[in-house]
Amino acid sequence: MIRSCFPLAPFSVAALMVLSSPSALADRVHLEDGSRIEGELQRLHEKALAVETAFAGTISIAQDQIAGLNSDGFLMISLASGDRIMGRLAYDPQTGQRLLSETLGNLPLDLDKVSAIWPEDQPTPERLVIQEIEERERHNLAEAQKQHEEEQKALAEALVTPDKAWSGRTQLGLSGASGNTDRAALNGKATARRETSFDRLDLSLGWRFARENGQETENEVIGDARLERDFSKRWFAFGSIMLEQDEFEDLDLRSVVTLGSGYFFIQENDHELKARLGLGYQLEAFQTSPTEEEAILSLGYDYKIQLNGRLLFTHNFTYLPSLSDPVNDFRVQSDAALDIPVTDNKAWSVKIGLRNQYDNRPVLGNEKLDTFYTVSLGYNFQ
Repeated sequence: MIRSCFPLAPFSVAALMVLSSPSALADRVHLEDGSRIEGELQRLHEKALAVETAFAGTISIAQDQIAGLNSDGFLMISLASGDRIMGRLAYDPQTGQRLLSETLGNLPLDLDKVSAIWPEDQPTPERLVIQEIEERERHNLAEAQKQHEEEQKALAEALVTPDKAWSGRTQLGLSGASGNTDRAALNGKATARRETSFDRLDLSLGWRFARENGQETENEVIGDARLERDFSKRWFAFGSIMLEQDEFEDLDLRSVVTLGSGYFFIQENDHELKARLGLGYQLEAFQTSPTEEEAILSLGYDYKIQLNGRLLFTHNFTYLPSLSDPVNDFRVQSDAALDIPVTDNKAWSVKIGLRNQYDNRPVLGNEKLDTFYTVSLGYNFQ
């Protein structure tokens, strides 16, 4: 309904004929500072006018900076009173802002009382705002759905065991002497690792054998297995078993079974440090001494670092005290090694190793500390 507050003036036929010409006028914004902006009026809503320009795209102009508007086409004008009129806008600094309506004629128009303007073939500004909000919500929902699908895909991939999970190494070292002393020594080790995104299985078997002047002087075999399974990004649980036989330490069999948990302090592809703590059971069967069984504590760490992209340094340390007498009855194991590739594909490498075994209560006649040096050539497989 059009209220009587609009004074009716004689309709200007000449003005409408001019405005009806396709090239008569372009949409134009006259600013309070005297400058003009030409473009296409998009809408006026919430005290801001959107104008599509050829030089800067869509720009926004505050309503209180606008002196007048010219439009080339019909627009819907919504007044603060609630009335709506369709017509064209015409502005002249002498006559002020006018609204040219086919039904109401040539009317003066106070822009301060205009609440909204939009092209006749488009939804109202309020509806456009709702559409924009709905579009943003659909976009946000689509992004959230996409992120969820990516997370589910990553989780599914993490639960799939890689096809090539196994890697390992075989190595062999020889040494000898002849003349005043005839000596031949052999040491070797085979390791294998099966690794997935959430667990690691390490297996190893090592041996040392030596003869001097026709007499056997060394004969030791050590087997080790350890399984680690992650239950968070840095925490993991582990279980291990170690079997050892050493003829020249009077040891028929030493078996150590351990369960515990560990934590990654450094977890990178070329740099890793993890600590572990667990409880275990140890059985030692000797050739000439009684068999011993006891509960033990296992505390240690595993460290590795890739140097210069080729050299690999590793150090494994384990402290094994008896729970019944941890001060006077304990063992310490330390293994350090430097792996030096000798081929470009790193398949063949030389490993220099240093191993220390300390037993605070050795069998009578044995030393507390055993130190072994090894240099071996090995083949690495993936």
